[in-house]
Amino acid sequence: MTKMSNVRWSESLRLEATRLLASCGLIQILQKYGEVRLLGSYAANLMMQGDIDFHVIRSNGYTMPEVLKAYNEIALSGCFEQQTIWNWNKNTRRPEWKPNDGLSGYYVYLRTR
Repeated sequence: MTKMSNVRWSESLRLEATRLLASCGLIQILQKYGEVRLLGSYAANLMMQGDIDFHVIRSNGYTMPEVLKAYNEIALSGCFEQQTIWNWNKNTRRPEWKPNDGLSGYYVYLRTR
């Protein structure tokens, strides 16, 4: 890809991601559970893959019932074909997947296609 086509590709992905966030109400759902911080390539406006990274931060940790409540709201939005939850607090099989930023908690993976 040329530099300009990279820029167009990134802009296209970000526009698609922005539309998805708005149409699914994902930020509004997650704000019920804590402060939503957009991260990564979406936040930097440098998207080359169709992923959106964010943290949902609050002072006390999340319980599995709370995670499942949020997960259920997201699943019922009908926007995602695949959803997965990883509990990084108990991750022993794949320690290399644990965040290296000192955070712990749950990782929720959502896929539209």
